Amino acid sequence: MSLPTVMRLWRIVIRWKWVIAAILAAAIILGLIVTLLMTPRFTATATIEISRQQDKIVQVQDVRPESSAVDLEFYQTQYALLRARSLAEQVVDELKLADNVAFLQMFNVKLEGAGLLSRNPAEFMSPATRPKRKSKAIEVLLDHVGISPIRGSRLVDVSFTSADAALSAQIA
Repeated sequence: MSLPTVMRLWRIVIRWKWVIAAILAAAIILGLIVTLLMTPRFTATATIEISRQQDKIVQVQDVRPESSAVDLEFYQTQYALLRARSLAEQVVDELKLADNVAFLQMFNVKLEGAGLLSRNPAEFMSPATRPKRKSKAIEVLLDHVGISPIRGSRLVDVSFTSADAALSAQIA
């Protein structure tokens, strides 16, 4: 007479219980170690409103224009502008991110011929390498920024993620 499948599986589990327990313990310990060694990530979010024009209050009714297909195109254009390299360049210039060693190290920015880990950090931060640093800072900014339109509204969440909470908030 054969045993039901569940009983056979249970006997296998009982027979190999120490091996199964060791594998589970190793997986939990490995997961804990990986979690503790990971760099924390902080995401700061700023909410902005995109408005086509200033509201002109002439009558109480008709304060807001009716939405149409043209509005959808307008908002898609605005979202693309928020992701544009030119805006990222303005942020890099305004916050001086190309000259911020901590920012560049946080994202492991390396340039040809000069590295952050080189013996001469002045070589990396020299005026001659500034255009390359600026270009890399813009790329980092574009890679870590998020644009999320809030459905059914004219609001957009702009977020930035980095290992430094204050820097994320400043950039967002």
